[in-house]
Amino acid sequence: MDCPLSKHLKYRGSVNLFTRPRRFGKSLNLDMFRAFFEIGADASLFEGLDIARHTELCRQHMGKYPVISISLKDAEGGDFQTAYGSLGMVISEEAERYSFLMESDKLVRSEKAKFQRLMDGDFDRKEFLAGSLKLMTRVLCKHYGRPVIVLLDEYDVPLDKAYRNHYYAQMIQVIRSLFSQTFKTNRYAEYFGFTDDEVRRMLEYYGVDDRYKDMKEWYHGMLLGLLKAEGSWVAKSNAESGLGYTDIKLTIPSRKTGCVIEVKYAEKGAYDFACREAMRQIENERYADVLKQEGIQTIHKYGIACFGKACKVAYSEEVV
Repeated sequence: MDCPLSKHLKYRGSVNLFTRPRRFGKSLNLDMFRAFFEIGADASLFEGLDIARHTELCRQHMGKYPVISISLKDAEGGDFQTAYGSLGMVISEEAERYSFLMESDKLVRSEKAKFQRLMDGDFDRKEFLAGSLKLMTRVLCKHYGRPVIVLLDEYDVPLDKAYRNHYYAQMIQVIRSLFSQTFKTNRYAEYFGFTDDEVRRMLEYYGVDDRYKDMKEWYHGMLLGLLKAEGSWVAKSNAESGLGYTDIKLTIPSRKTGCVIEVKYAEKGAYDFACREAMRQIENERYADVLKQEGIQTIHKYGIACFGKACKVAYSEEVV
């Protein structure tokens, strides 16, 4: 079985989004990627590990790339200006790791001037911050003559804090522009995660296979977090509905509209069967009843079947 590094090298996209719940090792894996890919990598760190068996991959990729590694964990604040300044400081500190570029004979004077401004944290104009990572990748690529790897950790923190402190509209413009310029023309491809079977085997290995239900609820909580950013929605995960508990319930009271979502794992890619099971559960357990009791008049029902990187969705609508 391939290790995460070898899988990534074999199946990667131009841009890869690693989605996992909190405390599942995303940051640790990004640190590992940096240690492996960055120019000057210490090969002894990987001796005896699975990736060392892939000698050709190691020869081609270990220590071959300039790496930009940024965590947005501290890019927050009680107001927009504070958060904006914190975000700029994080990027500026990473640029300072490459201060030697100011002496590079591969860069022209104007590029050095822009990079100096980046190290100085001069982001008075929002377009300077929005283009900061793109500038850093450009000068690094020009200096080394190699593609640049960008590792971006805790990418959701600035928006989460912005939502909680009521400056989301301002921050989303900055983040959207920053990400767009850094990763433009690339597609996001979900890659890193656990299948249902892998979760069961890991829990069994650690002697806690009876906690499978708890793990599913944690996963549902992560899904809920992705949905809560829209202020007009009321979102609940694993919500009591009818005779059971639907995975996700969403309502927009002002529009008297809601939906129930049931997610199933499509064993061996059996999408149609899993979708039918999800929709059957929605009807048999009468998940829509609680929405009707809340005055919801239009109810959208989704049965989602997931396997690997793909999913299939079954849908029906009920108008009261």
